[in-house]
Amino acid sequence: MNNPLPTLVDSATPVGTLWLTIDDGGPDGRSRAVEQYHEGALRIIRPHYLDDSGQVSFTIVAVGGGYLGGDVYDQRFRVRDNAQALITTQSATKIYRTPQGPVRQFTEIEVGEHAVLEYLADQTIAYREATYHQFTKVKLHPSSTFVLSEEITPGWHPAGMHFAYDELRLHTEIEDSSTGRLFLLDNLLLNPAQRQGSFGWTEDYTHSGQFIVVAPRVDQELVDELNQLLGQWPRVHGAASLLGAPGTELKGLLLRTLSNRTEELILLHEQITSLLRQRWRNQPPVNLRKY
Repeated sequence: MNNPLPTLVDSATPVGTLWLTIDDGGPDGRSRAVEQYHEGALRIIRPHYLDDSGQVSFTIVAVGGGYLGGDVYDQRFRVRDNAQALITTQSATKIYRTPQGPVRQFTEIEVGEHAVLEYLADQTIAYREATYHQFTKVKLHPSSTFVLSEEITPGWHPAGMHFAYDELRLHTEIEDSSTGRLFLLDNLLLNPAQRQGSFGWTEDYTHSGQFIVVAPRVDQELVDELNQLLGQWPRVHGAASLLGAPGTELKGLLLRTLSNRTEELILLHEQITSLLRQRWRNQPPVNLRKY
């Protein structure tokens, strides 16, 4: 892919590499992989078609069972013009103790003109003394649709502590591929040792999520609708905000959520994804068939 990730990914040999290019597939209307490469601890399950829309679904598998200190992962996904794809994971991403240094995951995404990518990963579970740095760089055409769903869960601790991990950083950049202008720079940092107990951090909640949508039909009316929808989830606290930036035609929203159960966040994110699929593409609700 052009415009590679920051040089940090080149300074160490990744323990897992996964590159995937998806095209629109031609007359049959089915999107399909035209370039695919994996090495090390990352694999991808053969594609599935969950409905008759032509959208192809891929499942990423981390064969090592969990991420360890010093691990580096390199993921690159390109969805070409008019193609439709859904990428998910087989199970939660588990971050164990990292005395050798932080786990780093670099993900580069490019979504072409009138293309669709829904990136619906399972939750990230951070265990005690874990440090995880995630860098996600996204390039979108103004006519494309992009959905990103993420949840963060504290791992089991023998003393019952909920925030025993050292640090989690989720760094996300979204750029307009037609102009090169930056649309979103989001840096979510969770550092329990410095923030636990302080007012306004996570209050009494233990789990957090973020949900990003960038699409031509995002507007304030949709943001207001999602904020009203949140009122139907009494065990979830959160809010949606409209995103915008000068020099780009990209339109988007960011939803931040807090809860005490991972399932609540996953189901909420799936409900919103399904609402948008039906409204914008007359597509059935998302059904990942994992359980």
